[in-house]
Amino acid sequence: MSTASDDSVPDGTTPDTGAPPDATASDGQPAARQEYEIEVIRDHLGDLVNELGVRRDEWRPSHILRRLPIPFLLLGLGAVGLGAGVGIWQWRVHVRQRDSWLSRAHRLSLATHRAIKAPDDVAKTSPSVAKKIAAAVAVTAAGMVTRRFLSRYLAQFTHAYAECIGSRSGRLSTAQTARSSERA
Repeated sequence: MSTASDDSVPDGTTPDTGAPPDATASDGQPAARQEYEIEVIRDHLGDLVNELGVRRDEWRPSHILRRLPIPFLLLGLGAVGLGAGVGIWQWRVHVRQRDSWLSRAHRLSLATHRAIKAPDDVAKTSPSVAKKIAAAVAVTAAGMVTRRFLSRYLAQFTHAYAECIGSRSGRLSTAQTARSSERA
């Protein structure tokens, strides 16, 4: 688009043909020329947008994976292998350091210092006999309560479920059989 008053570019030619501007142009021709230029720009813009859509589709990750599956598979396997190799290497270094004589001596030194500072923490006593008996009684009581609860409510649930299943299968349930025999 031109910004000059006579629709010419700075060197004095028209933007679409490069010819000098028409001196006898009427007032309607510049508007028609601008409409034509707008149409040309819209066409070019449409082509550019279509090309951008095609290129965007080509660079979608799923499209790239479909186009190049083997390199990405190898890349993924390589990354997993590298991670596993580094993990195994770190584990081996840890085991070597832990098993060295120097590391063992250091850990023994730390343990003896802890034992000297707080001997009660090193030699914990087991619970008394009374505490062991109380714990056994509590576990037994909890087991009995749970068993009684489950036997009561589980029996009701299974009985109701059996009646429901019996009515679906077309056979009479035990309660229905008892009621029909009472009637007869």
